[in-house]
Amino acid sequence: MANQRSSIKALKESVNSVNSKTGLPPKLLELFEARPPLPTGVQHKKIRPKAPYTGIADMVQHFAGPGDAEYEPQPPANRPPEPRLVMNPELPLQARIDTETKKEK
Repeated sequence: MANQRSSIKALKESVNSVNSKTGLPPKLLELFEARPPLPTGVQHKKIRPKAPYTGIADMVQHFAGPGDAEYEPQPPANRPPEPRLVMNPELPLQARIDTETKKEK
């Protein structure tokens, strides 16, 4: 018990001997000191763009619109004109579309 009291007293004396509010030793306080401010660099002259930025509003009139040939391209020649119900000719056989299904028990 006396040993514990003496160690606490020694610790308090060491903290009080340091002139810092934090109680850190001077070597550690040096690590947390603020650095000097960075030197200011040479001020560069800002270069403005040669032409102002513009949008695409001026070009919209050149876009293809409804009624133009480019707006809705024609389907490829090798494709049949009517829509196909089944793309794969073997699909009805694989899916067994024509066969009746058995009822569950």
